[in-house]
Amino acid sequence: MKTPIHLRAPLVGAPVLDHWRGVYDHVFVVLNPPFCIPWTGGLPERFRIRSSAQDWVSAHHDVWFVDETDDCHTDLDKLIREHAIASTWAAEHARLCPDVPWADFVLSYWLAAVIGYVEEVDPRVRSALEADTPTCWFLPDENELPQVQAPAIGAFFAALGCTEVSAWSEFRDSIPKTFKPADFQNPETELMVESDTAPWRIGALHAADPGVLMSWAFDETWATLAMTDAAYARARPDDHFECIRATPAMHPDWPRQL
Repeated sequence: MKTPIHLRAPLVGAPVLDHWRGVYDHVFVVLNPPFCIPWTGGLPERFRIRSSAQDWVSAHHDVWFVDETDDCHTDLDKLIREHAIASTWAAEHARLCPDVPWADFVLSYWLAAVIGYVEEVDPRVRSALEADTPTCWFLPDENELPQVQAPAIGAFFAALGCTEVSAWSEFRDSIPKTFKPADFQNPETELMVESDTAPWRIGALHAADPGVLMSWAFDETWATLAMTDAAYARARPDDHFECIRATPAMHPDWPRQL
């Protein structure tokens, strides 16, 4: 069954505002936060941290699972939500390579997070990330609700006056699951949805009243946030997130347009 437009993510090749014209009135890119975890005394025995050595792996630490059980992943999610310290792209730009133009940094930071050190990654950004590898900073998550951002997401939907939020998988083929805004601020809540075959990470959040869709897509280290006028009147995204308002020409792969 075709996904209805109010739940459908925009496709590469068309402006995001055109995609939702007549459905949503405002569209924003909400950047997934980079983050660090203070590991001292708090790392479960089943995890250990290794520094990335291969070019195709992102420059920062990867989590290596001693066992690939669901509990292990759930424990890491909880660890992130309890202890991680979120940053912003702007702060990481200033910390890592302030002399690199913002547009070059954004493109390179995104590509490093989703693909690794491809040719398009600015060598200055690559050098800064490689030098930063011994620290405990993580690049932004891709194509799913970031655990570190969950409390801010809960606060945003609470500010909208929502009592319930529907969660979906990335491809909208899951069974929708209902969460309360407070659930996103509770580290004990498992932020997953069910499909016919297996649990899925959350790829979209929707509130029919007042009209909001927050969607994460493949190879994107951000959410696309669409809002009606009624929703925008209740809560402004930039009070809760690091975000960019969509322009008429903005496409889903907007870092290539800067």
